[in-house]
Amino acid sequence: MIFRKKKTIVTHSSHFHPDDVCAVAVLHILLNGKYKLTRTRNMEIAKKADFLVDFGGEHEPSRGRFDHHQAAGAGVRDDGTPYSSFGLVWKEYGEKICGSASVAKTIDKKIIEGMDSLDNGIDFPLNKNGVESYSFGDFLHGWNPVWNEDENTRDARFQIAVGYAVAMLNRTVEREKNNEKGREFTEAIYQKSADKKIIVLERGYPWRKVLSGYPEPLMVVYPNAQDKTWSAKAVSVSENRFENRITFPKAWAGKRDSELAQISGVADATFCHSALFIAVAKSKEGAIALAKKAIEA
Repeated sequence: MIFRKKKTIVTHSSHFHPDDVCAVAVLHILLNGKYKLTRTRNMEIAKKADFLVDFGGEHEPSRGRFDHHQAAGAGVRDDGTPYSSFGLVWKEYGEKICGSASVAKTIDKKIIEGMDSLDNGIDFPLNKNGVESYSFGDFLHGWNPVWNEDENTRDARFQIAVGYAVAMLNRTVEREKNNEKGREFTEAIYQKSADKKIIVLERGYPWRKVLSGYPEPLMVVYPNAQDKTWSAKAVSVSENRFENRITFPKAWAGKRDSELAQISGVADATFCHSALFIAVAKSKEGAIALAKKAIEA
């Protein structure tokens, strides 16, 4: 371990945002929780810090400086999205934490870039038709005391928010590492499949990114471990869209058990979603039969 003694982290005091909370969370993971955190705007204290985030006007990773408030900012991604302190710290240490450059990049796209965008005052599509989504960043920001709460609790609340951010990042890293391996299994199964219209997975591997990248797959069949059933699900036209390449017959919509079995001709069919993108059977053979009937309809 390159860090042999407790390090010091300094970030600004007063109102906190998701980027400084999450920047500290990344360092928490990197340092295995062995650090002293100070929230201040005193530059004399800041100058002595091992890590100075979202404060200080410098971006020099070799010296542990990760601010983006300089007039020229602190760089942008390939797509033009500027970095905030969260993104800067992750850019420096994400691969080390993940043990994988590709996993670190996936997490940057999935979580960090959106937070960085908002922190830099750039609109990010978080609502539709006046209905707002509640992001993890909103949750972290919500730990700031409001008008009728004790201002002196702000530093303690910051630590609570950091704890949640650490848990989120640790779990996301674990999931993405496992999903990366699962996508490799899906890729191998696709390549070996004789019938590439229906891809049968023996476990619930992540498949959407892999299969939507090829033109042939229309249906994927996979087991549901908890209730021992099997699902047949339509493959979407792309990884990030819900529009599917095929649907189940309209007559199956919302049907269950004996009613679905009768109308579909699959004896162990148990359910078809009203949106016609997924159907379930008690056996793998039943799920494959449902998929075939949808393709032939």
